[in-house]
Amino acid sequence: MPPPRHAPPRPAAPGAQLLNQAIALHQAGRLDEAESHYRQVLQATPGHFDATHLLGVIALQRGDLAGAEAQIGRALALKPKDAPALANLGTALMRADRLDEALVQFERAVKAQPGFAAGQANLGTVLRRLGRVAESVAPLKRAYAADPKAGETADLLGASLGCVAVIPLLNGLDGPSTIVVAGAIAALGAACFKRSATGAGEAELAQRPLLLRPVAVAVLLGI
Repeated sequence: MPPPRHAPPRPAAPGAQLLNQAIALHQAGRLDEAESHYRQVLQATPGHFDATHLLGVIALQRGDLAGAEAQIGRALALKPKDAPALANLGTALMRADRLDEALVQFERAVKAQPGFAAGQANLGTVLRRLGRVAESVAPLKRAYAADPKAGETADLLGASLGCVAVIPLLNGLDGPSTIVVAGAIAALGAACFKRSATGAGEAELAQRPLLLRPVAVAVLLGI
């Protein structure tokens, strides 16, 4: 009896191939070429969510905050509950110092995907920037639980825990005494979590856009 014959795998659709090429270029930092590929995808498939979203990510990386907001907004009109897109919109708003609006988007992102570590970390970050340090602890704990290897999250959580522990000690103090006690915040934070090898901090974390792979597989890429 002859062995069973297996049909050869079907090649990926041209649009999917083009999108994969675009993402590879994007990951390599070749933004102009990636943008051209994303636009070709949109010409072939108008309303393609990933291409629309990732054009917004490119705008965000270039510092075009208004363009990023508009482009990611178009993507969210297609998928209103996509957590990475919501988080990227929040990042654009946070970089524009529109913190209250950013907070809304990060809250929407973690509501759509509670286990989304980067979304929880961004929510904690914007709460810290709003001065709501105690409230930042819960989302930062969730982010750390979801991704314990994220050194930036460990830094932020340690700092928030340190602040929460030290702030009551500042009551009734002023002048040099306040400065001395406040200096314990960093020590407490460092004691809670080991400093990451990268040394990345809050400002860097806030500005890292997220990238969504196609074919329904969400992957965070360090672009």
